[in-house]
Amino acid sequence: MSPKWISSVAMSLDLGDTKNFGQTIRITRVGESLLTSFEVNVDPIHNTVGTNFMVEPRFVPKGHLGNLGGVHVPPAGAFGVE
Repeated sequence: MSPKWISSVAMSLDLGDTKNFGQTIRITRVGESLLTSFEVNVDPIHNTVGTNFMVEPRFVPKGHLGNLGGVHVPPAGAFGVE
């Protein structure tokens, strides 16, 4: 999307019974010191819809924690004050 926005979409399937277990869409705002995410989950088997709102600090940018949805998130302050 852009350096400040990351989106991801996921779907879960049971290949044995060919059932759809659900879909998830997430939008994340990459800020100076926080990652702020909003997520919507749909589960057609249980006929439910849910939402999540997450706020994560950015003080540990190394290893797998520096990636979000397969996208590298640079450490806080990498581009100056945002």
